[in-house]
Amino acid sequence: MVTELDRVDGLKFRGLEPRSSRCNPLSPFTKCGHCKRLAPVWDELAHFFNKEFGMSKLVIAKVDCTLETALCAEHDVTGYPTLNYYRKGDSESVRYRGNRGLKDFQDFIEEQFILEEEGAEAKVEQMPMEPEKALGPLVELTDETFEQEIATSNTFVKFYAPWCGHCKSLAPTWESLAQEFEHETSVTIAKIDCTLYKTACSKQNIRGYPTLVFFKNGEKEQEYSNRDLYSLKNFVISMIEKENKNGDETEGKVPEDIPKDQEEEIVPTVFPLDQDTFPEVVADGVTFVKFYAPWCGHCKRLAPVWDQLSTKFIGSSFIRLGKVDCTTEKLLCTLHKVRAYPTLLLFRDGEMVAEYSGARDIGSMEEFKIRTLRTSR
Repeated sequence: MVTELDRVDGLKFRGLEPRSSRCNPLSPFTKCGHCKRLAPVWDELAHFFNKEFGMSKLVIAKVDCTLETALCAEHDVTGYPTLNYYRKGDSESVRYRGNRGLKDFQDFIEEQFILEEEGAEAKVEQMPMEPEKALGPLVELTDETFEQEIATSNTFVKFYAPWCGHCKSLAPTWESLAQEFEHETSVTIAKIDCTLYKTACSKQNIRGYPTLVFFKNGEKEQEYSNRDLYSLKNFVISMIEKENKNGDETEGKVPEDIPKDQEEEIVPTVFPLDQDTFPEVVADGVTFVKFYAPWCGHCKRLAPVWDQLSTKFIGSSFIRLGKVDCTTEKLLCTLHKVRAYPTLLLFRDGEMVAEYSGARDIGSMEEFKIRTLRTSR
C-alpha cells in the first residue's frame, strides 16, 4: 500500500481492507476542473491521515473514472468530484456534500469515527421506526414512514446530514419553526437524516444538505432556500394560504370562519384591531383579544364561538371583544409575543393581565374573564 495518497483500480478497490474497524477508504473520483482544484487539498488530507496514522485508522484513496468506468458506474457516480466514505464491511457509502476545505474534511471524518465508536447496536436502537416527535413538535421521518407522513397533508421537510455544518446551524431554527406551528393542524414540520435513511432521500433526488422541501398530499410543491426563522415562517404561511385560496382543503365543507366584512355586520361587538386602533380600544375597560391567522384551523373553529361570546356583552361600554389578524399585523403580534394561533389575551385599562389557555367554549371563556377580573382588581 502507498504511504500517502492511494490510487485505486477496480480490483484493488474491492480488496482494500483497512487494518482496524475504523479504517475506511474515502474516495474522490476522476479528473475535471473542480477535481483539479480539489487535488492539493486531497493530497494534504492523504498526507495527514495516511502518513500520520500509518494507515491504521483511515485510507485516503482516489479513482480515475476515465479509466475505471465500470467501478464508478457501480457506485452511482454521476458528477465529479464525488466523495464517498466507506466503513469496513459495509458496501454502502456515506456521500460527502459539504465544503471542500481541509478542516471540513477532517471534521467530517472525526464525526464518522465518533458514530462508529457508538456501535452498530446503539445506532439501530436509535432509529425511529415510526413517526415521532424529535424535539417537541418536530417530526422525525424514516424510510418506512416518509411516504405515509407526507401522503395526505402539508409537510415541510428538512433533508440533512449530521456532519453538515449548514445543517447544524439550521437545527435550532428548524426546531423553533416546528414550535411556531405546533398547534396548526394543516401543516407538519419534519426532518429526515439522509445518512440513515438513504432510500427516501434518493427517491427525492436530494443532492445537497440541507434541502428544504414543502410537500402537499405526497407531491413535491416547492423547494425553499432561505434559512432564517422569519422567512421560513412566512413561507409556510404563504403555502397554507395558497392552498386555502385554491379551495383544496375544504372538500365541499362550509368554511367555519366568516368573511371579514360579513362578520363585522353580523357581530359588530367584535372589534377588528390593527396597530393604530389597538392602543385606543384596549386603553379603557376590559378587552378580550383573539390573535389569529385566517389559515389556522383552530382559529376557524373558534370563530363562531368568539362571535357568540361577544353577544354576551352587547351594549356594554366596559367589556368588549377584539381580534387581530397576525398575517397583516405582524409587528403588533410580535410586540405581544404571539407564538401560536389562536392566542387569547385579556387586557384591562391597556395592560395585559392574563392569557387564556383553557377550553374554547363560551362557558369556560366567560368564567375565565369573570374570575380574572375579580383577582386583578
